[in-house]
Amino acid sequence: MIFKNQYNVPLVVRSENDIQKIDVCMALIFGMQENTVFREETFDKYHSSSLSLLQIYCAELLLSMEKNKHSEAFEMLQIAARMIKDESDGRSIIINAGLSHLLDGDYFSARYAFYGLLVQNPKDFFAFYVVHMIEFNNGMTSCMLETLHVVRDSWEKNDIFYGYCKGIEAFILNENGFYAASLECGKEALSLNPEDIYAIHAICHHYYDNRHYHQGRIFMEQMAAHWQNNYGMRLHLYWHYAMFLMKENGRHLLYDIYQSIRNKNHTHSLEDLDATSFLFRLSLYDDTDCFHEEARELVKNWYHFNELGFYFFNDFHASLIFSLSGRVDLIDYLILQSNHSRPVGFSKTKIILLNAIKHHTLNEHQEVVNLLSKPLDFHFMGGSKAQRSIISEILTHAKNKLEINCDY
Repeated sequence: MIFKNQYNVPLVVRSENDIQKIDVCMALIFGMQENTVFREETFDKYHSSSLSLLQIYCAELLLSMEKNKHSEAFEMLQIAARMIKDESDGRSIIINAGLSHLLDGDYFSARYAFYGLLVQNPKDFFAFYVVHMIEFNNGMTSCMLETLHVVRDSWEKNDIFYGYCKGIEAFILNENGFYAASLECGKEALSLNPEDIYAIHAICHHYYDNRHYHQGRIFMEQMAAHWQNNYGMRLHLYWHYAMFLMKENGRHLLYDIYQSIRNKNHTHSLEDLDATSFLFRLSLYDDTDCFHEEARELVKNWYHFNELGFYFFNDFHASLIFSLSGRVDLIDYLILQSNHSRPVGFSKTKIILLNAIKHHTLNEHQEVVNLLSKPLDFHFMGGSKAQRSIISEILTHAKNKLEINCDY
């Protein structure tokens, strides 16, 4: 059956009751909570679920940027394709096409598909979420503003996801350098819902990017009860807290913070990017003797050779822990895989970056400077400015080492 929700968005469902289930599902996604709707739903060839809910599940799998989840999404999309033949509308057909583009790694076409849905209905909150995550995963920073322009004037305070969308708006504005407006949006979102994890996240970025490290630390400590137990974002926010501590003479607390970053939802899951970035950044500034054992343990979690070479942002982080472990051979392996890693293309820049990390590992600081001093754009790898800033820190570290050596 096809029903329209309160925002005139058509949904292909089994019954009208599924619309409420979809709203609950989207609230959990926006709030980065464990998705109990997915856990309780049965997605199989017998079409026991609604098409619209299955499409949301597929999107979550594909936006993870993990190869094993893409394999599951492939199976789910086959089911969705069969369901569309039974009953569908223009929106569900476009969503399936967009999801297929995501599966194929054609991120510009995928964004175009979901962006088109937003143009038709700016209150299609699922489409907004997917567009934003595609843009985030692929470093489409300026495109975020274009998307925001399409939807922002249509939002109303009584919309069920208004606060969450303001939290995302805060992040978009911050990444594009509109810092005052970003902070205002983030605070508005938190005034509506102090549990709005994306708004907390955006304000952390605001303080970090503006070098207001003390304010950032205080903010996080004041909001601790609202983020420390969050299912999907707590590890990343502990990373943010660690970044503030590194800048705020709170390094005596870092060992305990690291243990919190390592407290993953699933032992064998790929949730180690922030722990890896933490250890590597620490190695640029500190004597990390007390973390050597942690690095030896952490590298074991990166021996997912079916995942290496799939998504460059993951490969980049893998190269950091391989560097800490002296595994130049594995960095060479990533270099060989770089032509095929997603997003496809950018192979020259990928190789330059991985070679810089390789030379850093070998203490060949002049080579690092030679490679990273070139005018390069790393946006394609996705993530945030704060996450990508580690590249400039590697360059600064190499320059400092050369100056020290010149003094002798």
